[in-house]
Amino acid sequence: GVEELLLGELAPPSVEYFRFEGAGLFAPPVFSPIEPGLGGSGVLTDLDGDGDLDLFSIWSGRGSGSDNPFINGWVMALNDGRGTFEMVRTEALESVTYLSVRSGDLTGDGTDEIVFATSGIAVWSIEPDLQIEVLTQLPDRRLVGLMDWDGDGAIELFVSDRTVVAGRALEVWEVEHGEWTATQLAMAENHAPYRIGNFVGDGGLEVLWAPLLGETWIVMDLEAAPGEGDPLLEADMRSIPFSRLFQVGDFDGDGQVDLLRAIEHNLFEQNKGLLLWRGQPTGGVEETVLYDDRLFVRSPVVVRDLNGDGVDDWVFVGGDRASGLGVFVEWGGGVNPAKEVERHRLAGEGVRVLPGDVDGDGDLDLVVLNPILGGVQVLKSSVSEQMTAVMTPEVARPAQHRLGDSYPNPFNPAVVLPLDLATDAAGVSLRVYDVLGRRVRQVWQGPLGAGSHRLVWDGRDEAGQAVAAGVYIYQVEVDGQTEAKKTTKLP
Repeated sequence: GVEELLLGELAPPSVEYFRFEGAGLFAPPVFSPIEPGLGGSGVLTDLDGDGDLDLFSIWSGRGSGSDNPFINGWVMALNDGRGTFEMVRTEALESVTYLSVRSGDLTGDGTDEIVFATSGIAVWSIEPDLQIEVLTQLPDRRLVGLMDWDGDGAIELFVSDRTVVAGRALEVWEVEHGEWTATQLAMAENHAPYRIGNFVGDGGLEVLWAPLLGETWIVMDLEAAPGEGDPLLEADMRSIPFSRLFQVGDFDGDGQVDLLRAIEHNLFEQNKGLLLWRGQPTGGVEETVLYDDRLFVRSPVVVRDLNGDGVDDWVFVGGDRASGLGVFVEWGGGVNPAKEVERHRLAGEGVRVLPGDVDGDGDLDLVVLNPILGGVQVLKSSVSEQMTAVMTPEVARPAQHRLGDSYPNPFNPAVVLPLDLATDAAGVSLRVYDVLGRRVRQVWQGPLGAGSHRLVWDGRDEAGQAVAAGVYIYQVEVDGQTEAKKTTKLP
């Protein structure tokens, strides 16, 4: 090409599609062995009543004997309060091919119950001595979700009733004084309720209905079945398996329901690529490829505000053949053009990421279930250490907004960018540009409180690559006011 004509023969491009830098707000993963085959599904909840988040998870493997049967089971692992887990109880289950675990305070007593979904649903209470009390069993039901839909502080259980001859019904189960009652909310002939949530952020609940016949997935308001009103979304997904649908929500902020799914799925490589189907006001969807089919996606995509900035982030396990697998943290979500990506390589193969504060410092850490290693890998967050909220007392608050001088200057590899705010600011944007005016990095985007803040630029661009030595401009915009200064990076 032209570059080779000017510079001579170039080195071949790297075969790595992703690079796992292992630096950022999360520390490198630390492993706790628990149970071989740990994976599939799990929850972080306080099992023993000591205030720490423990782990309840399922596992799978091969049993003993000449026929070497495939078996499943569950395991409890207690947290020592610092993010190290130790197995304390495990049990195998017979004749179970599908397992899913959720948790929530269904009884309103301030403690979580375990919702165990197989061919039916069981709700368990875990006593402080780790004994199990079965509160109810619902045969021929499929779990749709757990939500507090009436605002009473207790979580309700939403299920798909598979006993309905004419189709599938959406039921909500509630408990009061130990008595469980069901209310049928909607029913459809050719669709089954698949997932429930506040998909568009309006405070209400919507339901995603999956096709029993045909290929059309439909999102409706809570108590409306497909065919009974105007859908919020209709999408033909050409009979994709359920495992390829990762998330439902308004990911681009336009008030329309979007679907996040894999591009393709096969038996050996499983899910590949990330595709966003953006709902359109006129109906239908518009496709946006976020990662092409070189990306292997090994876990569901979790959407959660991981750093407390009010913006949802994405986290999942992914990778490729050359680089291996690791944890992907997409700060600000995968459709944010100013996103930063943090990646950490994993040993073994993670299949699920569970966010939770496992060391009691107030930050959301990441717990990765790893069946190959038979345990969890914990990535502890340092948000509280690295975030900027170094508040000044009321009497010492800055008199005006001011962008300070960077230090050290010159720097290598990282630099502190001071910012004083006289009042709370709803919109703060701090960006770094090169001398040609090209944006290099979005360091901060979101609200900040009044006080003195210390924002850190790690000397990398949006792709996570270290920038070249030279002069850079850092510019802050605070509620429409703009200020800029220069800083220099050393070789």
